[in-house]
Order: sequence, then C-alpha cells, then structure tokens
Amino acid sequence: MSQYCEAYDVRNELAIGSGADVTSGQWDRALDAMAEECSRLIDAYCNVEDNAFLASGSATRYVDGDGSTQLWLPWPAVSISAVAVEETDGTYTTWTQATDYYRWPYQDDSGLTLNPILRLDVNRKSDGDKSRWTAGQRRVRIAGVWGVSSTVPDLVRRACIIQCANWYKMAMQGWSDTGGSPEFGQLEYPHKLDKSVVELVKRYKRHVI
Repeated sequence: MSQYCEAYDVRNELAIGSGADVTSGQWDRALDAMAEECSRLIDAYCNVEDNAFLASGSATRYVDGDGSTQLWLPWPAVSISAVAVEETDGTYTTWTQATDYYRWPYQDDSGLTLNPILRLDVNRKSDGDKSRWTAGQRRVRIAGVWGVSSTVPDLVRRACIIQCANWYKMAMQGWSDTGGSPEFGQLEYPHKLDKSVVELVKRYKRHVI
C-alpha cells in the first residue's frame, strides 16, 4: 500500500496552524495510519484502484474488444508499453503506437502525458491498416503502468494532509464522535472524508462509462 502524505507533512501542517514549531513525532504511527486510510478513501471516492495516484510497476491486463475503433479502458493508465490483439483464437498480433493505434488523450510517442490514458483509438488515417478492435472476450492484451499518476498530484497530497490534520485535532479535542487514548497510543476519528477535502479531489473523480 502507498499513502499520499507522510506523518511529518501532517505535523508540519498542525504546527503552521498553531504557530508553533513542528510538533512531536510521538503520534507518527497513528498519523501514518490516518494517511493510509485517507489515501484509500480518496481512491474509493475517485473510483480508481488503490494506490492509483502513486502508480508503479508494469502489469499486463486483458480487455474485451467491442468491434469499434475506440477502446475505452476499464482502468486509467499512466503509460502503456505494449498492445497486442487476438485476431484469431490463441494468436496475438502486436500493434504499434502511432501506426496502428493512438493513446487518448493524444500524446507523443514517448507515452508521456499530464493526464492518464483512458482510451486507445485505431489509426484511421491513410497510413493506418487496421480497421477496428477485434470483437470478443479478452481480445486485447495491454502492458502498462495502471493508475492516474506515478507521483502524487499536489491537490491529492494537500487533501490527504488536511484530512489527517483535521482527524488528529478532532480526536485530541475529544469531540462526541471521536476520542483519544494516549495511554495506548491510539486515536479514534471519523472514517470519512470532509466536504472540503472532497472539493480538492473531485476533479479526479472517474465516471465509469
């Protein structure tokens, strides 16, 4: 698992709010646990896989072909390194970026983009010789890094820091739906995102087609 901010980030935020120096690290284990949970809540709200905003490692996945020229991906991809199509059962043919298909949103041949890849489009120009994605089960094999970003976007990191700082303050103040147990090194807090935090990350919310 990966978290979108660190305990030190949260302690620094709390210090800025109080005008004090960076607070003690005695609650770092609890703050790291908060950051982990907040990160997964952000993933869930945005309808993406766990760790999608800190994606790493290439994996091969299969997608059903629908016989169209535009193949919407079930998951966003940070980068795609290889695409092959099963045109007859058991035999996959490699397709080439910019010759047989384009990544969308469109990008250069390096695969670099500020936005995740959401769709693969058949090259319908005169220099392309493919007509459509083969229809059928598991017809398209794609290798890539799956997720929204390989580095945590600033707004997502900010949202995680703010949420954890809010949880910490609520727990320490002993509000009715929270509590603290310094003796056991535990904090209790509401396991949900604040509305203000949702506002920061809603631009990344994925609407499944």
